[in-house]
Amino acid sequence: MRKKLKIFAIITIIIVSLGIGINSYFDLGFRTLKYYTTTSTDLTNENISGVKLNQSIKSEEFLNNVGELKSLENALFNYYRSNKGMDVATEKNDDLIIRIATYSNNFKTNKGISIGNDLNTILEQYGYQYYERFEQGFMIIGYIDKRNKRALEFCMVDNKVYSIRLDKSRMY
Repeated sequence: MRKKLKIFAIITIIIVSLGIGINSYFDLGFRTLKYYTTTSTDLTNENISGVKLNQSIKSEEFLNNVGELKSLENALFNYYRSNKGMDVATEKNDDLIIRIATYSNNFKTNKGISIGNDLNTILEQYGYQYYERFEQGFMIIGYIDKRNKRALEFCMVDNKVYSIRLDKSRMY
């Protein structure tokens, strides 16, 4: 009887542990899981054509870089699209940028990567400490800065950069 109770307890612990692990995976998601397994890359000075995370969308420098903004509907964040081809996001009731994204070759990263560049060019500039993930059928190459809590991602189509996204950790 005692042996059966021990076996039952061990099986219960294993099942509960597996349940917690699987639940954590789905809560964190694959993208966040990559955060823990990828070596950090310093993205301290990273920007997209002078637009930086934590920069105010009301600043003259920002408006000069991106042009006129149009507000986009979103329940969680304030999204804005510029007439030059850049999207930015802020927290609700805030004007500090937490996401920068572009599909336009008008913009480039701090290290000169722009739409149309190939994977080798990205690797030459940012190195091999990246993660890969797939979203909506697209391959994404990403770099994480754990100290500054930000990520830089390149969405690839036919081995070419299709879009670029720079996020604060709140967004990934």
